[in-house]
Amino acid sequence: MGFTKAVKQGVEAAKNEIVVLLNNDVAPDKDFLKPLEEDFQDEKVFAVSLNEPQFSWAKAEWKNGFVEHKSGPKTENTHISLWANGGSGAFRKDLWLKLGGMDEIYKPFYWEDIDLSYRAWKRGYKVIWEPRSIVHHQHESTISSHFSKDYINFISQRNQLLFIWKNITTFKMLFENKINVGKRLFTQPKYWWPYLAALVKIFFIFPRWLKERHEQKITDRQILTKFL
Repeated sequence: MGFTKAVKQGVEAAKNEIVVLLNNDVAPDKDFLKPLEEDFQDEKVFAVSLNEPQFSWAKAEWKNGFVEHKSGPKTENTHISLWANGGSGAFRKDLWLKLGGMDEIYKPFYWEDIDLSYRAWKRGYKVIWEPRSIVHHQHESTISSHFSKDYINFISQRNQLLFIWKNITTFKMLFENKINVGKRLFTQPKYWWPYLAALVKIFFIFPRWLKERHEQKITDRQILTKFL
């Protein structure tokens, strides 16, 4: 079914208020759930990303017309995060359902957890990273055994475009993306493949974009500047 659809079914079947997602290549430390009880006392917290020691809280910047993401510097305290990892994160179920969960337009994998968390941010909720909840994640151990590196890179590039076209509602930023997509197509011929793969979904993207523009409470710039 792919990651997104399987996870959506699992969350919908869950009976409790908070749902923890752990991939099959994740091993949690003992008592990793305890700090989450404190974190979710804040009703504005939609999701909590668990602490994978090789990473930290997630940040992003708007660079040359694209959303570029990476891990922020390590800290001993909880920290806001652009997104909660779909393979090792805790989510408030009622808000998950209100947001519609992870979007299957990204299937088979990548960017769906960033998309979900970003939509929560735009509606005035927040996502945090919890350093006390430690898990050990062997990233891409499942994906890499089923898909080639070229295909994984293709999907990642396609979904980066889908994320931008779906969620960025600031017209100036969209214009910057259009200009820089053109530059990539001119200088990187292989980029045509992820671009065309994203373009064929544009009619599915547009109503989603309209929904984001209508329901947003804070702007793209306001979100991204939180992580500078």
